[in-house]
Amino acid sequence: TPAPIVSPTTTTTPGPSVAVETGTVSAPLTGTQDLNLGTGGASVLTLDAGTGSVTAKVVAAAAGEVEKVELTVDNGVKVQIPLESMGADQKVTVASQSASAVTAASAPPAGSTSASEGLAIAIVPAVQVDLAFEVPGMVRRRATTLYRMHWLDKLTNEWKAVCSAHKVDLAAKSVTAPVGTDIQENKAFNPSSGCHAKVTKCDGSGGTLMVFAVDEEPKECQPSSGSGLSGAAIAGIAVGAGGGALAIIGGAGY
Repeated sequence: TPAPIVSPTTTTTPGPSVAVETGTVSAPLTGTQDLNLGTGGASVLTLDAGTGSVTAKVVAAAAGEVEKVELTVDNGVKVQIPLESMGADQKVTVASQSASAVTAASAPPAGSTSASEGLAIAIVPAVQVDLAFEVPGMVRRRATTLYRMHWLDKLTNEWKAVCSAHKVDLAAKSVTAPVGTDIQENKAFNPSSGCHAKVTKCDGSGGTLMVFAVDEEPKECQPSSGSGLSGAAIAGIAVGAGGGALAIIGGAGY
């Protein structure tokens, strides 16, 4: 009687785990790693940085705010995710994108110019995040010029404005805005098939966002007739360091 065939035992080695402390920036992270966040590593986030590098830190809750993990991509874009919003199997995939390469395939919105580098991001499950883009060429432009974050509709190869409240920091030369689950879960944000012929990344690995300088409020962010101030009405201005200003630009959620 032949000896029974015994299947080999397969051992799966878990990915490396990194403790990320409050206020302390981690060493550059590459590939896929589990991040143990906050005191005792109570929250776990699986980070996929691909071939790029990302640093991470936990930002303590300020007045009126919640504790967040902040990821800084190698092109300077910052991603902040509230720890209290994270699911048990929360995963985020991020990658820097060259503005010139992206806009060569996906032309900027009419009457606009690219102002930042690009970000590819996928968050599973989707949660609202704050994104902060560096805008190196930011200057005190004429009052009609706005900085507005956009996401790429990969099915039509058209840019659509993010109509949430924007913070434009002239001192830090940055634009920050929340990106909600409605955008992330839009079928055109991060499809794995059916993309426009000019869109080169159509594998579900992340939707694309950038900041553009525009001369007027995008139509999709303009309120209906008689609703009052436009989506880009300045809600408040605070003088920043070095004479800069922080403009808080309000808008309807999108």
